[in-house]
Amino acid sequence: VRSNETAPDALENGVFPNAEIGIAEADKPYMVYLQQNTSRENPAERSQVVIRESSSDGWKDAYVIEDDETGDYNPSVASVGDKALVVWADSSTKLPLSGNLSVADIQSGIASKLGISAAVYDGKSDNKVSGIVKLNTN
Repeated sequence: VRSNETAPDALENGVFPNAEIGIAEADKPYMVYLQQNTSRENPAERSQVVIRESSSDGWKDAYVIEDDETGDYNPSVASVGDKALVVWADSSTKLPLSGNLSVADIQSGIASKLGISAAVYDGKSDNKVSGIVKLNTN
């Protein structure tokens, strides 16, 4: 932004520090990223995948794909007609909350619990997310 220009408004403040944004477009653009859910007690579990869809009025509000209170990572999105297929790395169980764990312990704990999940997002449906599938679990 040049000094004589106004910075654009942020879509959202307080996203996860490494938001891992993905965008896909077919009939309309979709965006997935990691949102920080600060209501979760364990900092290692605060990342959750959200999706936004574009409309003529701009980006719609973020919608949480699955709130299972475990950490989500590496979201990806593909447009399929007027729906979106979302795939992400999903922790299969909550991590223990302990102040004695090192960063390396937390990272290895997360890695040993990750699986791949997928879901279909349909912004026109009341349910919005359907068909959540755990493709593999650890």
